[in-house]
Amino acid sequence: MKTRPHGEEPTEQQQENDSAGVPDELNQPVWNLIRLDGIKVLLVEDVPDARALIGRILVRSGATVLGAESAQEARNVLSMNRPDVIVSDIAMPDEDGLAFLRKLRADHAVTGERIPAIALTAFTDEMTRRQIFKAGFEMHVGKGSSSEILLRAMFDLTAGAPPTVH
Repeated sequence: MKTRPHGEEPTEQQQENDSAGVPDELNQPVWNLIRLDGIKVLLVEDVPDARALIGRILVRSGATVLGAESAQEARNVLSMNRPDVIVSDIAMPDEDGLAFLRKLRADHAVTGERIPAIALTAFTDEMTRRQIFKAGFEMHVGKGSSSEILLRAMFDLTAGAPPTVH
C-alpha cells in the first residue's frame, strides 16, 4: 500500500483503492454500526467540550442525550426524566461521580429502580476500577477509549434494544 505525505487528501481513486476488498460495514462510522435508537442517556460530564463530543457520538448512534455538568444538575434532570442508562465522569468538582452514584443507588434502593450506569474516567488503575464497581456502576470505560468501546458498553447494558415507554 502506498502512503501519502502527511496532510495530503486522498484522491477519489485512492479512496476507492484503499477500500477495495473491505466489507461495506467496515467502511461505516461506528455510530452507523452500533445503533442506540430509542435509548435515553443521562451524560454527566463537567468539561463542556468532552460533554459535547461524547453527546455528538451518542446522538449520531441514535440515542437521546440529557446532559448535566454536575452531580446536582444530574439529580435535577433525574427528577424530571428517567434515562435508560447513565454515563458519568468520575473526577468532577464538588461531588465526584462515585459519590453521585452511591447516593443515587441509596435513594433508589427504596423504590427498587436501578438505572444502569457506566463510569467514564481517565483513571484506569485497579484501585479506581474497584471503587467504581463498589459505588454501583455496571461498567467502566476509560476516557480516550474508542467511540466503539463506549457504544458497545451502552448497547450491552441496554440489551441492544429500545426500551419500553416509561
